[in-house]
Amino acid sequence: MRLLVVLSGLPGSGKTFFAHSLPPSPFRLLVEEDEVRERLCGTGRPFSMQGVWEEMAREATSFLSSKENAVVYLDAAHLLSRDRLAALEGVLHWDKAVLLWFSTPIEVCRARNAARPAERRVPDGVFAFMESSFEPPSKEEEKRFFFVYDYRQPAL
Repeated sequence: MRLLVVLSGLPGSGKTFFAHSLPPSPFRLLVEEDEVRERLCGTGRPFSMQGVWEEMAREATSFLSSKENAVVYLDAAHLLSRDRLAALEGVLHWDKAVLLWFSTPIEVCRARNAARPAERRVPDGVFAFMESSFEPPSKEEEKRFFFVYDYRQPAL
């Protein structure tokens, strides 16, 4: 069975920490938005998020098509329901898809973001916009994903 795991949450919610805490496996691939964006666009702006998402989908599809029991983790904010559903449409060759929704308390996310190195920190204005945009899983997502799990972490 080929599994697609879509990680969704604000910066600092624990998505990347979670993904990096998994034991290594030749059957698992982590596709990180930050890494793909930096590889494609460098550290400067502007950049095309559409191009980044297309490359993430290409890498995930390639890995899933190459292994019988592959698991791909898509590590990106996926703030909107449409972003998470687009991941399902953009990535091919999966048998089941799981949504891990990181609903970590906002004060934890803000503290973790502030503690990041300057080059990885999300600016306050961007963070506030992301916070106001973040949508919980929709009824459509609950139908389309095999499993939706709220990976809530405790407050500080």
